[in-house]
Amino acid sequence: MREFFLLLSVRAAMLMKGITDTRWQSLSKNISSVLIFGGVAVGTFVIVRMFLAYLVHQVHIDLYTVHRLLSFVMFSFFLSVNMISLLVSYATLYTAEDIPFLFSLPVPHSAVFGVRMVENVITSGSTLMLLGLAGVLAYGSVFHLDFWSYLFIMFAAFVPFVLIAGMLAVIALALLILGAARIGVRWMMSIAIPIYVVVTSLLMRTMDPTAVIRSATFFRGAAGVDAAAGEGAAAGSDVLYWFPSDWLAELLNALVRHRVAEAWGYAGLLFLLLVVLAVVAALVGRRWYYASWLAATEMRMHRTAANGWLRPAIMEFGRFWGYRPHLEAVVKRDFWLFMRDPSQRLHTLIMFFLACAVVASIRSMDVTVNQPASLVLSFVIVFIFIGFLVSSVILRFVFPTVSLEGDAFWAVRTAPITLSRLYWMKFAVALASVIVPAELMIVLSVPAMRGHSSLLILAATGMAGLVVALVSLNLGSGAYYATLNEKNPVKVASSQGASVTFLGSLVILLVVAGIVALPASFIAGLLGQRSSDLPMTLALGGIVLIAGAVTVLSHQLGLRALRKDF
Repeated sequence: MREFFLLLSVRAAMLMKGITDTRWQSLSKNISSVLIFGGVAVGTFVIVRMFLAYLVHQVHIDLYTVHRLLSFVMFSFFLSVNMISLLVSYATLYTAEDIPFLFSLPVPHSAVFGVRMVENVITSGSTLMLLGLAGVLAYGSVFHLDFWSYLFIMFAAFVPFVLIAGMLAVIALALLILGAARIGVRWMMSIAIPIYVVVTSLLMRTMDPTAVIRSATFFRGAAGVDAAAGEGAAAGSDVLYWFPSDWLAELLNALVRHRVAEAWGYAGLLFLLLVVLAVVAALVGRRWYYASWLAATEMRMHRTAANGWLRPAIMEFGRFWGYRPHLEAVVKRDFWLFMRDPSQRLHTLIMFFLACAVVASIRSMDVTVNQPASLVLSFVIVFIFIGFLVSSVILRFVFPTVSLEGDAFWAVRTAPITLSRLYWMKFAVALASVIVPAELMIVLSVPAMRGHSSLLILAATGMAGLVVALVSLNLGSGAYYATLNEKNPVKVASSQGASVTFLGSLVILLVVAGIVALPASFIAGLLGQRSSDLPMTLALGGIVLIAGAVTVLSHQLGLRALRKDF
């Protein structure tokens, strides 16, 4: 235990040194990060408060429905933290270059495992935790909770909830690696990924927020706070009571209804699960971490570059395209660098199956909504959900592209190609690679709402503008926050600059979602005539304006950073 706290204090000192660096470049980045983090927190507070206040005070949805929706949001939040922790943990626990050095120190392997697990949970969940805490403040302000209730929710419920998601990912990763060492990586992935997708789809189908909205009790009580509303409506959802997301939602529900003892009971369940996972993690670190690290190292040493994977003949360097040799060289080089990295291939598979699970879950939901407010709310939820997944994919694969050039970037600079052309080629390839699956998810998901065809056009246009803006933002920010000495794309995508970029992406996503909600309200007949074309025109113009502004500013930032550094 002494060695654990020693390593933890060293890592904390290194983090504080980076934060307190007084050099102008580091200072400007830290100040901009604080401003962006603070601005996003304030924006999240305002948006969540307006949304909850609208549901409670204007639509008059009963408390049970509100907290069922919160349970679905918390479940999505749990999956996000879990997935990010899983990807980051593989990079820091099994492929980091300093792990052999740490093993050579007179400290047990379990101490290294514990320190890295704490690091991973904090770094991977810090951005989402900030957004969650802002949402907690907004929730408390809507229901007029006191100061002690805020502290109780934050530290007795929300923080353990995030730690549980991160610890589960670390434990599962170690067990998956040990299983892959016994039966092979491909067999392990072919078993684990489908199970994860099927279970996630079934759980999301069980929660079905659109069915909750459709069966909601709309009443004219006092600000939607009715102690009897929604009681007994939980029939058929007993399976959800076994998940931490439901415990957190029920804790909030109990606090609003002034059932303090019941709230403490759910907090006790979260804390008990956290303690159990901490004990399990300690056992895994003591007994299996070193063995799993050896297994992961051996699997990386014996891998074949691209054999058995996609190897199209047209992408071979010996196959001449006949035109645009600069584009050919850049595209082929990036393609083979991507395909020869097993972590890139694995993460692509995970993202692909996760996208399939999202689409399957949305299509399986019963979204035949009769009320205009329910149709608009369902449409906005689906758009935000797909947009969040797309922004995560863009952050993971687009943000690190400049950093992955590495120390060999000088060789690229000596090639007969201008820096701006190289930058725009990267942008074109990234945009083409993201916009197709993003639009495909919209086309497969929105028609499942059985709404008007105008909703599909609106969602597809809004998603196209969102993808252009987010790809531009991540590429430009990736050039500005480039770390050419880091070879692991996962660590680049979880850096401080990546967190700032992800927050900016979420702001853009929420703004675009708010814009598309206006014409959707007219189409559904919530605010006026269904055939109103003016709100649609204004919304599309606003999306084009925002996407254009973000694109221009991001590319100016990225090109200026590249010219300054190289």
